Amino acid sequence: MSSNDPNTGRHTVSAGETLTTISRKHGVTLKALLDANPKITNPDRISIGQVINLPAGRIVVGPMPEPVPRPSPETGGTPSAALLSNAFAEMDKRGKTKRLHPVLRERLALLALILEQRGMKALITDGLRTIEEQDELFKIGRRGIPGEGIVTKARGGQSNHNYGLAVDMYPVLPDATGKEKVFTSVPKSASIEFKRAFDRIQRTLGGEAEGLGLFWGARFSGIVDTPHIQLLSQQEMKPAECLRILNRNGGKLDAVWEEAARRVKPLPL
Repeated sequence: MSSNDPNTGRHTVSAGETLTTISRKHGVTLKALLDANPKITNPDRISIGQVINLPAGRIVVGPMPEPVPRPSPETGGTPSAALLSNAFAEMDKRGKTKRLHPVLRERLALLALILEQRGMKALITDGLRTIEEQDELFKIGRRGIPGEGIVTKARGGQSNHNYGLAVDMYPVLPDATGKEKVFTSVPKSASIEFKRAFDRIQRTLGGEAEGLGLFWGARFSGIVDTPHIQLLSQQEMKPAECLRILNRNGGKLDAVWEEAARRVKPLPL
């Protein structure tokens, strides 16, 4: 592998190169490049053969991509085909969609194809949670452990996750070495390009999910939950109603899914 291959996380200076041309080549700002190389005190003085560290998230940033057509039967974009696609397999490599409502799973598979068309990637990190798991999650940040923050306001039964009606998903981007990984937040040392790419993927995820008739957590009243996508909005079917249906039917999740299926709107044309 060449020492100037962007996947190495380093760049070896060649004749005629400056920090400005190197930053442009790798799609980062000059400031981000200098921040990654604190030993360089004078940006105008670099030498041939000098090794330059490249900052995380070497993403060439352009304008938001134009909307892409939703996958259609003519392009092999039926829900059944999408479920078998490599794009969906990559998005669900942790197997979090296996216990989701079938309609939500199909639409997430279509979302994976749309992201692939845009040259973007994301990973589903959370799907169905049991009520017991939700209660344990609720305790985090409330059990007196120093530095531990609250991660959810929902107790067991109060989240769409408890009924297989929601997922959390995050952008997949190159780290400082060029290796792709999921990021749940922007690293403090990341370049401005990385932050823009992270934000752009999250906005695209939400916007395209809404285009598929799903609900995006950024639309919650009083809380912004950008990684969260669910099958129905809170107005269409509240978690409290799901819990009542679950209890009336002996804890059978299928009963909740049957009612949710009756309320799901057809895919927008």
